[in-house]
Amino acid sequence: MKRFTPKEDKFIKENYLNMTYGQIANKLNRATGSVVGRIHCLGLKIPQDIILQRRLKSYKHITESGKASRFKKGHIPANKGKKMDKDVYNKIKHTFFSEGHTPANTKYFGKPYLYVREHKKGYIEKTWMIQESVNKRSSYMAYLCRKNGIDLTGKKPRLKPGFEHTRAPTLNDMIVVSNNYNMKLNSMHNYPRPLVKLIQIRSALIRQINKIKKHEQKNI
Repeated sequence: MKRFTPKEDKFIKENYLNMTYGQIANKLNRATGSVVGRIHCLGLKIPQDIILQRRLKSYKHITESGKASRFKKGHIPANKGKKMDKDVYNKIKHTFFSEGHTPANTKYFGKPYLYVREHKKGYIEKTWMIQESVNKRSSYMAYLCRKNGIDLTGKKPRLKPGFEHTRAPTLNDMIVVSNNYNMKLNSMHNYPRPLVKLIQIRSALIRQINKIKKHEQKNI
């Protein structure tokens, strides 16, 4: 790969905020990947708001260009009301999933597993789940209660304080509380008053920031 010339570097520095990687690559007769690499080498950084704007434009372009290939409202499928030919059916029926088939990617079928995800507020959530059947996934604590005849109507199972997620919980690791009490335990009002105030202010700021972002996106 030939080296970038001072003239090309100057062009990149002057236009990397106004032109996309692809546009710069076309102007310089370079591969897009080379331009991306050169921008990084020059220590140039594209602000997040410009990246977001470019992604939105790209998304809008893809959405608009795809409209022509969509089925129109009221479209009638060519095979509507038609049955598969008997010879074809007999030829391919051995490929059908049999009733009660368990997909190969159902890793944890019938066993408890730890489900971990990042909450939208930034903290990590850990929940023990169980894949009871092909189409049914449940909370493992609710599953244990159901299997042991514990009625959860108006109630919620909770892990006892201090439980570590290094193993699946048992009935001895749980307590069952009313929905009302469960809400109180989860309420931020259990925190000291100054901390509650900070949480409320933070939430208000996030709402305002999201409103501004939505407004800006509409006007792009």
